[in-house]
Amino acid sequence: MASKMFKIGEYSRHGKWKVTVSKDEVRVEGMNWNTGDVMEGRVFQVTERLRRDLDDYLNQKMTSYWAEQLIEFVASVITVPEHSYVVMPW
Repeated sequence: MASKMFKIGEYSRHGKWKVTVSKDEVRVEGMNWNTGDVMEGRVFQVTERLRRDLDDYLNQKMTSYWAEQLIEFVASVITVPEHSYVVMPW
């Protein structure tokens, strides 16, 4: 299990974000800048929708630059499955 604290400041809803990555889940927690208390968080399962779900959630909470930084950290720790598309026969 790997974790990293991102001190983003005013570019996010909460000043600090902690990302914890394990083999089967990714935990993202927004923390109060001054107290370090967890203000909100979400757990994502490692599936083919992981990148999309992380991108949707994080872009609501912070700038796209910082959202991509968090996603790149996750991708550096585990292999993020690619979304498999179904090709329709028409």
